[in-house]
Amino acid sequence: MADMPVTFLLRKIPAFGLLSDRDLLALAGSLRRRHLELGAQLFEQGDPGGTMHLVTQGELSVRWQEGVSEQELEVARVGPGEFVGEMALLDLGPRSASVVARRESVLYELAVEDLMLLEETAPAAASAVLASVTALLTDRIRHVNGQIELLLGGHAPVEATTENVTDSGMFGRLWSRLSKS
Repeated sequence: MADMPVTFLLRKIPAFGLLSDRDLLALAGSLRRRHLELGAQLFEQGDPGGTMHLVTQGELSVRWQEGVSEQELEVARVGPGEFVGEMALLDLGPRSASVVARRESVLYELAVEDLMLLEETAPAAASAVLASVTALLTDRIRHVNGQIELLLGGHAPVEATTENVTDSGMFGRLWSRLSKS
């Protein structure tokens, strides 16, 4: 998998699968390949944002540290086909967590500036990126809402899946528009 063209890897991601070859190539051209050794830090909680990363090989640990506490908690693991740092494309605020390589990893980085350029040169590709980020953040919010409900004594959370996100809401409208491009 290490030598696969990035377009092949992108085509496997649902939101990018319907892009034209031209738009897929434009997206691929906007990405910068990154390699992380085991234990290498991608970014630290509180660092400035500005980039999102697609993991194509390996595994990353997303870690969060509460306020002044010295204890850092692993809140997620991110593997091939998943994104990390996606909030940075919507909000240039500081990073909400630290990310460290649990295994040697290969990532593709998309900077905010490159996404803005992509909006001008390949709007369908930029829409696909934003639709993917929106779906991912929506899924995470639903999961957190379920966890809050559990903590407050409610029912067990219903696990949201990204399999049906193309069927409704803003993502569905974006997806519909993309598939007609």
